[in-house]
Amino acid sequence: MVGRCDCGCPTVDIAVPHTMPPSLEQVGPGPLPFEGVVRPREDDSEGGILLFAQGGYLSCLEYYTNYDPSPDDWPELARIEIVGPFLR
Repeated sequence: MVGRCDCGCPTVDIAVPHTMPPSLEQVGPGPLPFEGVVRPREDDSEGGILLFAQGGYLSCLEYYTNYDPSPDDWPELARIEIVGPFLR
């Protein structure tokens, strides 16, 4: 982790050492073609987790919700369902 979102949500910037070979050569910049759907709890809104890549390396892990307030911590793994791949 090399940075966090300024709004207080748990989104993090990631820096993978470029001494490692890029693992996402066929994926362009932007979100990867799948997502983690976060099932809401009683007091939460629906949301999701996106992975972003740049130059073949993971660059950001973003947790978003559909309504305010933004989450301040990551959801439990049991609440996350991976969906995709989506066509670009």
